Amino acid sequence: MAHGSPKSMEGEFDINETNADASTAQELRAGQAGKVMKIVDVVISTEVATDIALQDEDDASILGPLYFPANSIFAKHFNPALTCPVGKALEVKAGDAGNVTVTITGYDRE
Repeated sequence: MAHGSPKSMEGEFDINETNADASTAQELRAGQAGKVMKIVDVVISTEVATDIALQDEDDASILGPLYFPANSIFAKHFNPALTCPVGKALEVKAGDAGNVTVTITGYDRE
């Protein structure tokens, strides 16, 4: 599923966010009442050397922290999918300020 493509299934989502300072957690997607977010594909890039984590709104780790050298990228397809807990927002958090881009595809499940 490419970013911006029509969704083939209800509940599928694409996230593509760039943030200049994710050193305080930045929400990528709000939680959906009664549903978990299943995260299938993750691409993270950064201009600065830092650690980056995907977490829920309560700071519980979903992925990472991953440690990045400057100007690097991480891309992975997850099978089984990563899970963001029921009703929780998905956030990105970096150890330092600097441009971080996160692209995620996934789907919601009850």
